[in-house]
Parts: sequence; C-alpha cells; structure tokens
Amino acid sequence: MEPKAAELVAILKNTNLAIDAKVSSLNGVKSDIKQKNVPEDAVPALFEALQLSIGSQHTPLLSAGFSTLGHFLKRLFIQDQHDLVAMQGRHLYTLLLERLGDHKERIRAQAAQAFTDLWPAARRDVEQYVLEMALTGKNNRAKEMSMIWLANMTKNHGLRFRSYVPSLVTCLEDADSAVRDTAKATVVELFQNAPAYARSDLRKQMSELNVRKSIVSTILTSIGLESDGSEQPSRPASRSCVPAPPSRPASRLTGRPVSRAAGPAALPSRPTESRMNDHDKPVIASSSRENARPTKHVPSQPKPTEIRVKDHGKVEPVIASSNREIDDEKVEPLIISSAREIDDILRTMTPYFEGRETEDNWSHREKSVLTLRRLLHGNAPRDYSDQLLASIKSMLDGIFKAVNSLRTTLGTNGCLLIQDLAIKCGPKIDFMMEIIMQNLIKLCAGMKKITAQNGNATVEIILAHVSYTHRILQHIASASQDKNVQLRLFSAGWLRTLLMKQVLHKSSIENSGGVELLEKSLKKGLSDANPGVREAMRRTFWTFHSIWPIKAQT
Repeated sequence: MEPKAAELVAILKNTNLAIDAKVSSLNGVKSDIKQKNVPEDAVPALFEALQLSIGSQHTPLLSAGFSTLGHFLKRLFIQDQHDLVAMQGRHLYTLLLERLGDHKERIRAQAAQAFTDLWPAARRDVEQYVLEMALTGKNNRAKEMSMIWLANMTKNHGLRFRSYVPSLVTCLEDADSAVRDTAKATVVELFQNAPAYARSDLRKQMSELNVRKSIVSTILTSIGLESDGSEQPSRPASRSCVPAPPSRPASRLTGRPVSRAAGPAALPSRPTESRMNDHDKPVIASSSRENARPTKHVPSQPKPTEIRVKDHGKVEPVIASSNREIDDEKVEPLIISSAREIDDILRTMTPYFEGRETEDNWSHREKSVLTLRRLLHGNAPRDYSDQLLASIKSMLDGIFKAVNSLRTTLGTNGCLLIQDLAIKCGPKIDFMMEIIMQNLIKLCAGMKKITAQNGNATVEIILAHVSYTHRILQHIASASQDKNVQLRLFSAGWLRTLLMKQVLHKSSIENSGGVELLEKSLKKGLSDANPGVREAMRRTFWTFHSIWPIKAQT
C-alpha cells in the first residue's frame, strides 16, 4: 500500500488532473483501507493525502476526504496504533478547525465528526482545538459547532466538561443571537442532571459574568433551580473547606523476565503490548470510587499518563489517566476575586511547611495541598496567573516536602498538585522546571514503589505540557544511564513522550545537539542488562525511527 499512498499524494498535488480523477483515486485507496491492514510506513503519506483532500475547495473531493479519514482512523484503531494517530493527526487539527467554521453546515458536521474520531487517541489536543480555540474564537459558526460537539461528547463519550463551563457561560452574552441560543441549549443539556453543587457553581458564574436576567431565568428554570431569587445563592467556597483526601492507594509491580534481546548491532524488534486486566491495574482509589460513572473502554496505545510495556517490564503509573479524570471531577474549584486573595491563602498555609513533617503539621499540609489544587481548578490560572505562579514558586520547597512525605495520601496529593500545575498552566511553569525535574527524578529513584510510580506519572504529564528545552533532555538522558534500574526503566517512557510531543518541531532537538544525546541514551538502553529496560527502550527506538529513520538505521 506504500506505493499506492505515495501515488495518491502525487495525484492530489497534480493541478492538471480533473477533480473526478482525484476522487476516484481517493475512493480506491479507501476501499483498500476498508479491506486490508495499513502498513505503518504508509500512514504518513495517507495522512498527507487526507490533508490535501480535506483542504480542497471542491466539495466532492472534500467529502471523499472526510469519508476516507473516518475509515482510516477505524482501521488504525483496529490495528491498535493510537500513538500513530496521535502523532500524525496533528497535521489535520488546524485544517479541521477551519472547517469547523465553514459556511456549509454539512462540512461543519463532518469536521466535528473528524474531531470525535480523533479524540480517543489525542484527547488533550482535540479538546484544545475545539473547546479552547474554536469555542473562544471569533468565528460564530465554529463557536456553535464546538458547543454542539461538547454536548455530544459529554453525553456519548464521557468527556469532562467542567473546565469549559466559563467559556460556555461567556457565549451566553455573545453578540450573535445564534451563538447565544446554542449556548443556552448546551448549558441546559449539560446541567439538567448535574449535581446540586455544579448547578450552584453555574448560577454563581452566570452572576459573575453579568449574564442578562432573562437568559439566567430561562436556564435556571430548565435545570430545576428557582429563578425568582427565593433560593439563596451559593456561598463562596471556604478556604478551609477542602475535599476529603483519597484513601490509601495500592499498587503492585508484577511481571516475568524474558530472554535477552539480540545484540545491539541489529535493529530491535517491534515490541508488542500485553494489557493488564482491570483488576491488576494499580489505581489511586477514592472513598466514592464505586459511584464513578463507568466509561466505555477504548483500547489504546500508552498515553503520557499510562505507560505499558511488555509483561516482564510492566510500568503502570498509579495515577492513571482515567482515575485522574475521576479525581479531577472531585476537586471543587476555588473561585477568587483578586490577586490579594491568593496572597492571603498562601500566607495562611506557609507556616505548616516549615521544618520537618510531624504528627501536628502533616494534616495541615495535606489540607493546604488540596486547597492549592482547588485554586488551580478555579479561575486563578486564567485570571491571576502571574500572582499564582509567583506564589507557588515561593512554596515549591514546601510542596516537595509533601510530595516526598512517607504518608502515601499526602505524597500522592502532592504529585497530583504538580500535575494540576502542569495541566492548568502549561508552558507558564517553564521557569520552575529545573527545580521540578530535579525533585521528581529523585522521587522516581526511591525504594517505595508506589511513590516512584506517582513520580513517574507526574513526569510524564509535565513533559506533555511544558515547553521542550535541552536541559530537560539532559535530565532524562542522565536518568537513562543511572545505576538505579527503576530510573532507567522510567526514562525510556519519558524519552518517548518527549519525542512524540516534538515530532512536528524536531528542529528544536536537532539544533541543540539533542539527537546525539538521544542516540547515546538509546544505545545504552537497548543493551541494558535489565530485560525490562531493553523492552521499554525498544518502543522508544521505534518512535525515534519514525522521526529520524536514517539515523536510526546507522
């Protein structure tokens, strides 16, 4: 199929060919995709062909492109190649975002469906384009379609919508009447069966954004709240009121060693995944985990928060992505009204982190960590980011005292706080990365398995959200050659996450001498004495191979 894919790209680029001929060639490839497996080497060319067809101004070719994309993604998911979809799908996001605001309703719907199809492999990227860019952009049609997409994904795919509510509420006061109507319908659909505290938060946000009373009244009546003022508005979240800490997590690393791989001169074999049964997966349990809404299982390749390698080298972070989402849903956002309020909150908790951990201060530290998590889930990262980040940096020493606590729940919440910081603030925390990486790598080298796994999961999430720097790569390369086997095992996953994140910006690695550092780490890992490290590094090698095939061969 590789020659056929390359030929299709050439056909689509040929401006002298008729549109019918291009559509016919594309449909021919679609027929092959529906009946046969797609070789990995043909995937980049097929994504390029789809980019050309979906970018066409001719409706027949555009429609054929969307149709082919749907079948192509299904085929790749059947082949369990979610990581390829995540890597190559990034070429389509900007184009799909543009199509989401197309003047033709059918094309807008096709673009929305494409984002839905891509979501299982790249949730964060897809949500960023649809719910952070389209929903807050200037194109009214794109705004409408993004809200419809949000309602559909929440209903049918279990998407967590809480963090997008402020943008949705803003649309209630949009200058375009169609956007306002769609926003009203979406808010009602999302909150009709929502918990009481969520509906109270909605009321509060509509009040803070001065949404007109007629719209507020219609929405509150529709979701079962009094709109005549007889119900007392929800009180602001108390600083002392924090969610109950999760129960103690449990974890188990299992696995049987396999035979030593072939010598380093040969290319490593492509690894195969073996999945753990649900009851084998280490998770962060919570007191109400049984009540969490089940979500449909979609088999997938490892994500930044879930690293799985072959049986002998199972490394599944305690903080798995699905459980993170459940945990995030339980964190009640703390809405603040001024930067000074941040100072007051942190000034109150600073004394608890002074000195060593004791029986008297550990519970205060845990409550303080949970309060910081609530701050990050509220409006502070958006409205008062400078003050928030400056305050958190001043408390990093105290936060890492919590992270390194011998009490599992406190240490786990500390890791979740660092994860929240990366997810909510992204590249804004770049200036803290040296301190964060030093402390987390030290944590990952610890003897306590559950603590090390929490540290591993936290590093994965951080790498996926902050900017790439050569210094980060140096930290990981150093870990890959450490005497600690656990650290070498984790570093293989970190390198892979870094490569997948930078696949479209590989020049940033090349220009700083990063490729040589990667090669050194790969050679060391592929010949490692530990079979688990070798297997994990083989997966990283094939990701490297997909970006720099010539260097990988040599």
